Amino acid sequence: MRSDGLIYFIPPYEWYNSQHSAWAREMGLLLFNFTPGIGSHRDWAPEGHAAFRPSEQIMQDILTFEETDDYGLNGALMLLHLGSQREDKMPRLLEPLMEELEARGYRFVRVDELLAVGRR
Repeated sequence: MRSDGLIYFIPPYEWYNSQHSAWAREMGLLLFNFTPGIGSHRDWAPEGHAAFRPSEQIMQDILTFEETDDYGLNGALMLLHLGSQREDKMPRLLEPLMEELEARGYRFVRVDELLAVGRR
């Protein structure tokens, strides 16, 4: 993803350390990650895996986070996986989730637009 000459990079498996951050910076990449605590990223885990959560629970956890966090989802980066080995795929709930969040006053922007706010 490019904006203002930057290339935005989310590390594989969302795993990184200080060496990865330095490497990304040297390469001119802006490393970013999802906002912790929301739980949206758990949609990768297939049934039978210890990390598996049903899509309905993931959606409810997102809405509960929004209701209970001091800032809600303002400025949050949610990670959802479009492809996974799950039978219970989260993308089927993406439209109702987005509609609910829009009804709560949220609007959606691209990652580069969101992260550009802090650089203006």
